[in-house]
Amino acid sequence: GRFHPWPARHGPQPLGGLATRLRVSSASMTGFADRLDALGLVSFTQHASDRRVILIQATEAARKVLASVVALTALGQAANSLRKKW
Repeated sequence: GRFHPWPARHGPQPLGGLATRLRVSSASMTGFADRLDALGLVSFTQHASDRRVILIQATEAARKVLASVVALTALGQAANSLRKKW
């Protein structure tokens, strides 16, 4: 699958809308979000005007993980560039 840093960059988002954007079922998104919650990487809140809507938001811990992934990816790309030159 493709890595999606989008939720970490955009504040609280409706869980159903995120499932649609990622092209997964609501049930799959809920299960995945529950696992991320257990790891402390997301938090849930109810929408202020529609209590049926659950919002998901990345935590500070998730943002730190994302920053590490981005840094390691950049480091790997730099290493590959150097290897190609040799």
